[in-house]
Amino acid sequence: MKTSEVKTLVQEVLSGMPRRYSEHVIDDVFFAIEQNQDLLRRYETLSATLGKHVVNNSVGSWVG
Repeated sequence: MKTSEVKTLVQEVLSGMPRRYSEHVIDDVFFAIEQNQDLLRRYETLSATLGKHVVNNSVGSWVG
């Protein structure tokens, strides 16, 4: 699957968050990615490879 690396990224971010997710969990995941240089670098690499639109939609899908 093309977005399996996005799924791995999302799982890693969610595992570092409190289990009681807010109603804005997708925004929280993106914020966590922005705040961590390693996660941000992986996100940017995936965006360059798959396209930002695909990665952003996949993050939303995998979080859901």
